[in-house]
Amino acid sequence: MVRLIKLHHRLRTQCQILCPIRWGQSAAVAQTTARVGGVVLGVASLMAVAQPPALASIQDYESCAQALLNAKIEPATVADYCARELQPHHLGACVTAITQRTTIAANDALEACARVRRPLDLANCVVNIDQQIIVPKKLDEAASKSALLTALDTCRRSLLPIRHAECVIGLSKKVDLPPLSLMGTCIDADDRPRDVQPTFIRS
Repeated sequence: MVRLIKLHHRLRTQCQILCPIRWGQSAAVAQTTARVGGVVLGVASLMAVAQPPALASIQDYESCAQALLNAKIEPATVADYCARELQPHHLGACVTAITQRTTIAANDALEACARVRRPLDLANCVVNIDQQIIVPKKLDEAASKSALLTALDTCRRSLLPIRHAECVIGLSKKVDLPPLSLMGTCIDADDRPRDVQPTFIRS
């Protein structure tokens, strides 16, 4: 870096002696280009961040409608929910995964899938908690339904559903607590501020 700076100063000195006018013009042009380039790059970066999701296609809406109809949801409800979505095929896939791999009712699954930003993550969260915790516990029907609906609710409320499921499943392997307690603990941890944890280090 130091060598490059020295070489730059040497070339600048020589050019100022041999062609002062051109050097001044070139420097001004370079500075202007750098400023404009910085603005262009900045705008381009902002545009890249702010770009909306890709527009849904005919097939995406068709896929959503077919999935919800297969789940025995009323046609008017199907049309209403699919029409709202920016990525309707994700809504359909979420409902399909939950209804086919758990005993959650289709309308409950639809309501939850439609209220989250990551419906596929929601579905994975619910299915994983059910298959790895609730089913192995062999709960009675009422307790199993309660646990499943709690899983659906906590997975929906969590900003990171996959992490929530990993928290619940990981703790269950070592901590002997009911599924409802584990899900409550993990969702409470999601909401807890990270920068105000108590410390016992003496000042």
